[in-house]
Amino acid sequence: MLQPYAYALPVPLHAPLGLISSAPLLERVFLSINDGEVFPDLFPVDDIHLDSLRDLDLVAGAALSRALPHFKAPRLKQLTLLLMVDVGVLTIADLLPSDSYPLLTEVTSMLFCPGSENSRIQLTGEDVEVTVIAHFPHTDNFFSTTPFSLTQITSLMLVTIAKPITTRICEFTNLGCLDLQCCEEEAEVFSDLSPLPGPGSLVPCPYLTTVNVSFDDPTTHVVDCFKQMVRSRKEAGKPLVTVTTYPL
Repeated sequence: MLQPYAYALPVPLHAPLGLISSAPLLERVFLSINDGEVFPDLFPVDDIHLDSLRDLDLVAGAALSRALPHFKAPRLKQLTLLLMVDVGVLTIADLLPSDSYPLLTEVTSMLFCPGSENSRIQLTGEDVEVTVIAHFPHTDNFFSTTPFSLTQITSLMLVTIAKPITTRICEFTNLGCLDLQCCEEEAEVFSDLSPLPGPGSLVPCPYLTTVNVSFDDPTTHVVDCFKQMVRSRKEAGKPLVTVTTYPL
């Protein structure tokens, strides 16, 4: 395991990255580099090949975040990324090491929790975990490009804000369990999960069997949308097996 190295004065970014690159057999790396500790290099960062790396934990400023695509870690199983500042990224793909994508093919569970200062995205599978904590100023675009398919997600939790996933909820075609925790767009989600009236209508997320809802604002409209979703899925032959609501 490689622990962060403390520099007294700002150094070129390639100095700490070169130290890591010189140890290709590393299995675990924890690296914390804030912008005040380094100054950006005047030349592109070389690729960092870590073929044995399984656990990568990064605390990053803007400088280190720009180097993330140069990490090559095809055997990575756990990735934790904490961005200390707004680095101006638009999509989740901009934040992840390019060779970590094999890791993302194994995720089946997704948590999306936007916050006023930092937002949290957690992707997990049987033996993998990816956690990104960052400031996302453009949440509408954040999932416009993903390095994994939404169809592989079987469990989804949305906290506070469902955007930008609201408009893409039907793309979770293998979703089995949905948790909505005080989401502002809950009525839109219920409507999108409701089959259109009439015989032969396609049922969105046809494998969905479990829905847990903590209502943000249980107005008559929201509750009616929820009841319509439950009723229409049953009439279409895709009933929910477990429904938990609180409070009402």
